[in-house]
Parts: sequence; structure tokens; C-alpha cells
Amino acid sequence: MDEYERKPKDILLSQPPTQPAQRSRDLPPTKLRSQLERRLSPNMRAPRELSFYSARSWWQYKTFMSQLQDHFDKHGYHCKESRKIEISRANLSRALLEKWVEYASRLKSVTWFAFCVFLVYQIPSGGAGNFKYSNTYRRSNQSVYAFALELLRWAPDNFGAKHNHIWDRILSELRSRAHKTWKDFDEFHVFVAYLQQVQDSF
Repeated sequence: MDEYERKPKDILLSQPPTQPAQRSRDLPPTKLRSQLERRLSPNMRAPRELSFYSARSWWQYKTFMSQLQDHFDKHGYHCKESRKIEISRANLSRALLEKWVEYASRLKSVTWFAFCVFLVYQIPSGGAGNFKYSNTYRRSNQSVYAFALELLRWAPDNFGAKHNHIWDRILSELRSRAHKTWKDFDEFHVFVAYLQQVQDSF
């Protein structure tokens, strides 16, 4: 278990503070899985080898993503974002699923990276969060996507994603080649996707 583990963050990215969703007692795993699977298309079932994701820690997130990627690679879903989200959400705890539905309804565009951003931001930042959030910079061999998720891992609780924060911590070469800045974007995941496109054009 992560030594910095505590209550998950409750503020949705790019949204004003709201009251956290109340967690209700979990249903037995088999019953809950059955209920969630009925929401999937007939040929789309939650991978049986995955446990439900509840945003307890960064380690749980990395394990969840690794298992999902293995499943996507095995079944050929890696290029279909809507299916990746559909399968993944079937493995969320009920509390997280409710938060995701609310969060996604406010997005102008729902992408796989937006889903990943949501999952990471639910992870508690821990005692070292403030320091690491302020002192983490993108490495030269690191993708913008990976760096953005690393920053969000340490974002202080109840502190929304800050576009200017990631902008100030990417490499100067990337900033100089970008025709747009953080001020041109409303949604964090769209801004990060744009920066990734710029990086890929090098």
C-alpha cells in the first residue's frame, strides 16, 4: 500500500470545487461486475483478470493501466479509444464510476487521455505532493502525456489542474515551437494533447 495513501481528491479537473460524491457501501464483487457488464455491448465484457480500480494509490493505477494495455494488445483494441474507455470503466469502483459519468458529461471531448487524467487526479497526492508538484520538470526523453500524468499525481488535493503549471515546466524548445499557449485551451487534456502533437512534430 502506498505510504502516502489517504482520501482521494474530489475536485474535478477544470471545474469549480464541488461537494465530493458520497461513497456508498460496495456491492459484492460478482454482483457489481454483473451490473456493470450489462452496460457494455454484448461482445464487450470486463476483463476477468482485472480487479476493480478505486484510485487508492499511484501503484494501483500503474498496475491497472499495465493490465489494461496487455488486454488491449491481446484483443486488438489499442487503436479504438471508445472501446478502451468502455472496457476500463467496467472495472471502476462504483464511487469512481459515478464520478466519471459526471466528469465526462462536462467535457467537450471525451478521449482516452481524458479518462487517464481523470483516474490519476483521483489519487491522493500524499505528504510529499506539494514539494514534488512544484519541483518536477519534464525530462528530455519523457512524453508530454507521461509528464502531465506525473504532475497530476502530485497535484495538491482540492487543487485543479493548472495549464500554466505544465507550460512552465516543459522544455523551452517545446514552448518555442508551439503556436498556442495554455491560455488558448479550456480543458487540460486537450491542452496536453496539443503539446504532445508539437513534440511529435520534432
